[in-house]
Amino acid sequence: MFKIIPVTTKKQRKQFVELPLTMYKGVDAFVPPFYGDEMSIFTSKNIYSSTCDSSFFLAIQDDKVVGRI
Repeated sequence: MFKIIPVTTKKQRKQFVELPLTMYKGVDAFVPPFYGDEMSIFTSKNIYSSTCDSSFFLAIQDDKVVGRI
């Protein structure tokens, strides 16, 4: 059973951004995005922040992050 929680804390933002790095570790075809670019989606630096609202969520299973929305 999954639990879906909104990203509200600094720790959760870090988990959100770093999840693909752990999911695709060892996959040669994976090219990670720039960390700063990923973190900017949570700030007013995001190009879309002035025209739309954004919400980010983590999927948690057994106290482990297993997905992001």
